[in-house]
Amino acid sequence: MSKTIKLFDYMSIYTRNRSQNWYVCINVDGKQHRKSLKTTSQTEARKKAFEYQQDLMTGSKKLIFDKDKTIEHFANKIIERTKGKITASGISAEKEVTSLLNRKNGILEFFKNREVQSITREDTEDFFTNLHKERQLAKSTINKHRSLLRQILDMAENYVKFSKIRGVKSERRGFFTRDSYKKLQKKSLELIGESVVMHNGTRYTITYDLHDFIVFMMSSMLRPTISEVYSLRYGDIEEKKEKDTKAEYLQFKVNRKNQQMSVQTLSTGSYIFRDMKKRNKGWKKSDFLFLNEHQNRRHAMRVMTAQFRTLLERCDLRTDDDGNNCTAYSLRHTSIIMNLMNTKISHIQIARRADTSLKMIDDFYFPKSQLNTDLKEFLRVI
Repeated sequence: MSKTIKLFDYMSIYTRNRSQNWYVCINVDGKQHRKSLKTTSQTEARKKAFEYQQDLMTGSKKLIFDKDKTIEHFANKIIERTKGKITASGISAEKEVTSLLNRKNGILEFFKNREVQSITREDTEDFFTNLHKERQLAKSTINKHRSLLRQILDMAENYVKFSKIRGVKSERRGFFTRDSYKKLQKKSLELIGESVVMHNGTRYTITYDLHDFIVFMMSSMLRPTISEVYSLRYGDIEEKKEKDTKAEYLQFKVNRKNQQMSVQTLSTGSYIFRDMKKRNKGWKKSDFLFLNEHQNRRHAMRVMTAQFRTLLERCDLRTDDDGNNCTAYSLRHTSIIMNLMNTKISHIQIARRADTSLKMIDDFYFPKSQLNTDLKEFLRVI
């Protein structure tokens, strides 16, 4: 026969029909927490029931908690602090942080309602291991979660030392050869008027923006990100001439990866900008340089990415000669390689202008530049 003994309004011990052992049931905020006490002694059961209650209140896996001390509480504080702020990529900091916190296997899902002070180094190691459960993440992605978890722990004055976090290196992007770059230019003009279909089924028509984007990217060594190329407006651009050579170029400022920088383009940038103004006769200084019809810059980036992907497929250039995947970033890589062909410019100057490291220039870009010495003559679009 089953038997129940009420110890408090919220806690009871009881037996079951098919077991001689005692069990405990503790009710917290309408939720019942049950556990086998693994003893047939009522006295021992009472003792173990109180030990279980204590564990729930103060143990590492505590379920009875102060809500203002939980991971969720401090996570919400961080979200509140980011309201109205914009990241270096030009997107809402609040949306980025909220997305990270709520991602599958992310901080909120893993730690749930744990009190921050109860989290140990071992717990953080388990979290980062769990983050990799479905697929190996790049170091840059892991570091975003690491930074966010660090903010939460520090805010609660729980100074846990993290173990070294391992991730996979970001996949190396491809670059374009002389012939492939020429092919991209030609095909981008042929595709004008055709449609691309987004993942949600929405169709967008390819315009001159795709072609102009390619030439502009090659002239500037910019990253195809919201903070760099997609943030540019017509009013940001200054048209310049070099005093001695009279060479034309564009100058503008962007928030690059490390800081705000002034960028000067090759002459091809000046030529394509002139063509863009002629085609878009009603342009305003406030208009974005590319895909101005999409004021949401993240969406504009997605549309251009889809168009460029379609172009790569039509040109059979989804990978380069080494098998590396080609993306819009490949335009930046190709531009850096092209600039390295100019023996009058030092590697450190190119590194600074491209906002990259001298090590990357010497280890990756320079060796590639020696294989494509005839690329630069194709940068001028006729």
